[in-house]
Amino acid sequence: MQPPQGSTFNVQDSAGLRIITNHRPRWRSADAWEVSARPVLRIGQLDGPLEFTFGNIRAVGWLRDGRIFVGDEQAHSISLFSPEGDFLETIGREGQGPGELQWFLTVARYRQDSVFVYDYAQRAVSIFDPDLNFVRRFRSPVPQDNYWVCCALGDGRFVLFTPGNSRYAGEPGLFPDTSIIIVSAPDGSSVDTVGAFEIATTAWDENGRRKGNFLRAYGGITV
Repeated sequence: MQPPQGSTFNVQDSAGLRIITNHRPRWRSADAWEVSARPVLRIGQLDGPLEFTFGNIRAVGWLRDGRIFVGDEQAHSISLFSPEGDFLETIGREGQGPGELQWFLTVARYRQDSVFVYDYAQRAVSIFDPDLNFVRRFRSPVPQDNYWVCCALGDGRFVLFTPGNSRYAGEPGLFPDTSIIIVSAPDGSSVDTVGAFEIATTAWDENGRRKGNFLRAYGGITV
């Protein structure tokens, strides 16, 4: 579907999703915004109580009532804080049982105020209720392939993507790196393919070594 002459975007549908492709910015310089020079809230200390000490923060998010969750991959846990930054509780521990975590990539709000965690070591999605009580878990619908769960849709389905498929083309240069996007049912029982999209540009040297990726946003996909 080609965009109309002068249009900055085009729209198409795939697997029940509306895909919007932006070809150039629509905003003007006068529309720019800035973040404050100082944080309005800070959680975490270099040398302090255990509940405020983190090893490898993978994700931070907010529930609708303002509570803040922090996913610490190194501690295999998720901590919950009040809107003012007071510690409330921590859930999760290293393991493979219900509610246990190993190495996770994504922690995000799911439907109302539930939270989901994608554990890429187990290729599994765990769902926790608003008080971080374990609810259920299911395995990735495509465990044999390198798909990561990045986010959830409003209807409960999950979005999965490949982190990149660039291969050496036999000569040095810059080459596009694409990701395949699929969506799964809320219980992982079925999947639909959305399509392949360019997410980055990969540089290769004359010896076939990857020199770096450019234009890749962390996580790769935004919904």
